Amino acid sequence: MTIAIFIVVLTLVAGLVAAAGDRMGQLAAKRKIRIGKLRPRDASRLVAVLTGMAISIVTFGVVFAVWSDFREALTRYSETKSNLASVLAERDSMLTEIKEAQSGRDDAIKAQQDAEQALRDAEELTTAAQNKLIALEDQLSVADLQIKDKEREIGEKQKQVDKIQKELQAARQEMENVALIKEGDQIQLDALRKLKNQAIADISRLNAEIEELKRKEALIPPAELLAYWQLNPGGASVFDQMGDKLRGLQAELAKEEFQLDEGVLEAMREFSTGFSIGEQGAVVVVRNAVGVYEEGDKVQLDFSGLQLIPILSSGSDLLTIAVTEGGSKVYAMGGSQPALNLGSTIDLNFIQRLEVLYRDTANSSGFLPRISGGIDTSVMNELMFRAEEINARQKPYVIHLRAPRVMNALDGPRGLADLEIVITDGNL
Repeated sequence: MTIAIFIVVLTLVAGLVAAAGDRMGQLAAKRKIRIGKLRPRDASRLVAVLTGMAISIVTFGVVFAVWSDFREALTRYSETKSNLASVLAERDSMLTEIKEAQSGRDDAIKAQQDAEQALRDAEELTTAAQNKLIALEDQLSVADLQIKDKEREIGEKQKQVDKIQKELQAARQEMENVALIKEGDQIQLDALRKLKNQAIADISRLNAEIEELKRKEALIPPAELLAYWQLNPGGASVFDQMGDKLRGLQAELAKEEFQLDEGVLEAMREFSTGFSIGEQGAVVVVRNAVGVYEEGDKVQLDFSGLQLIPILSSGSDLLTIAVTEGGSKVYAMGGSQPALNLGSTIDLNFIQRLEVLYRDTANSSGFLPRISGGIDTSVMNELMFRAEEINARQKPYVIHLRAPRVMNALDGPRGLADLEIVITDGNL
């Protein structure tokens, strides 16, 4: 029963009560009913009042019995009031939690902004490090020029010394032959000796500077990559297979007049004790442990290894480039989120940015670099060579840098050049 119906019913009942009370009063007046010592008129009024009260009580009882909401409101008023207070308290608690969540969200946004700023700082530091490396290379070139200048200067000083020695000999001969100018010759002789000593001192100083400049440039710098040794599963032990490979490396170093340190075998034995070959085989990465600066220094080796597992399956993509009219999105290793957003035209800027992602993806995926340094990026040159042909295609289309076969870590130095450039029409 709704409130509107209740109001209508209550209005009708009130009208009925008024009519019934008036009717009962009229009946009481006609019959001249007496109640106690009351006169008939007063008795009829009392009957009308009592009748109205009785009808109101009956109406309330009927409403109480029929309308469950009204009955619930009267009988459970205290409980309803308590529940309302609990709901209000829960609402206040939820509002507090919402405020705390909003505060946490603001903290998370600030943390994300701080992380983005840290990433930008790291990129700036990387750029600064690259610039510093370029500056060091320039300094090395300058040092080489300085060495050549010093050697040239030493040659000139040596010529001066030879000339001085000849002049000294001539002066001595002249002193023996001409006694009258002995005093002048002696002065000249002392001056020539002083000039000779100064020249010898200059030569010694220049030689020391040359040696110092030479020592600043290591013949083999520390941590330089020397070789990859592929170990096959089954058969010979790790140490025995490494021993076979070591002899080949030793022969290569001997061609450059370098010798291995006596502790190499012990270091190799210690490494092989804790390393095992997986089912697919393994590869040992060999680096120079310390810098080699002169002929007396010996090469010390540092070993690290990893088990060979497939990184790319045949027909899978290292990079997938979806090109549309609005731009290009690059996906790495079949990922669902774009790793790079580029323009829709393949140009030099496009290739340079893509090449950075290409190297980073190859390195992070586990492909080993070439011994001469870096990841092979010849596929980028091929992509640039075909830029005009690719740009002429109708968009959208997809460029796949696709593996023609199963590739593992060792394909970094020797197999990434085999990646195929496959172009398909439409979207991903």
